[in-house]
Amino acid sequence: MKRNLPIMLTVILGVFGSFSIAYAPDTFAVNKNDTDKVISGDSFKTHVIPQVKAAIDEGEGWIFYSYHNDETFGTSQSLAGMAVIKPGVEIHPPHEHSDEEFLLVTQGSGEWSVEGEIFKANTGDMLYAAPWDEHGVKNTGEVDLIFVVFKWHSKGIAVPTKSTLKTD
Repeated sequence: MKRNLPIMLTVILGVFGSFSIAYAPDTFAVNKNDTDKVISGDSFKTHVIPQVKAAIDEGEGWIFYSYHNDETFGTSQSLAGMAVIKPGVEIHPPHEHSDEEFLLVTQGSGEWSVEGEIFKANTGDMLYAAPWDEHGVKNTGEVDLIFVVFKWHSKGIAVPTKSTLKTD
């Protein structure tokens, strides 16, 4: 499990780096349109979250570690986690939601489902799911499939409704 840490940190920096997260004081005024709202706390400081501190959700053949499920400096809501899925299992059927999301396979292989199409998912492959696009992953390999997930709503951008993005 430890060998996956550099990949996870790279993805964390790559995904959230676009929001200019950096070490800063404990308190911030939120953006130019919301300067009266002051925020503080660990979500707004650089910090390490050990796996033993992650919230755990388990189902038949899978376990999900939720490292972060809160707002950050650049997001109104975000989730950072890692899933371990046994062969032949998926955490849930393909689904859709208003969040943007990245999934990165760090071990194993399986299948991505994207808007009803099936694609091979191999170690090192990443999926970006736009808001309201149906997506999922299933372990079709012979070893545990591990993926890291980041999903979020950005601050200052209206959360899209399904009707604003889907025209069919």
